[in-house]
Amino acid sequence: MRANSKNYIKSKFPYLLGNKILTSRMWESKKDKNNLDMWWFKLGKTDLEKYEYIIFAGALDYENKKFEIFKVPSKYFLNNIDKIDITEKGWINLYLSFNEYIDLRNKSNLSFKQFIYKL
Repeated sequence: MRANSKNYIKSKFPYLLGNKILTSRMWESKKDKNNLDMWWFKLGKTDLEKYEYIIFAGALDYENKKFEIFKVPSKYFLNNIDKIDITEKGWINLYLSFNEYIDLRNKSNLSFKQFIYKL
């Protein structure tokens, strides 16, 4: 099922709508042994120049009613660019663990826990 955080963010965090918002469904190991209990986010490196913050919305259910929200400053990516995976075409791919809030895609395991956004 595809995750859609639009209504959730619009109702709970409308002031975040001017930022780059990325949504991921849950990739659970209990559903598929190849999954890593994570959310998968993909953004362009050029987004870091366009937006002050990147908003991650990680689904916590399959009904699009509950999400973990992260408000990550673009500077954090730029300051840690050597600790994230970037393709030759400038795509950043993150596998964000929903247990530890670290990037599982890169061996540096960059943490995003400090950017969890609450009401």
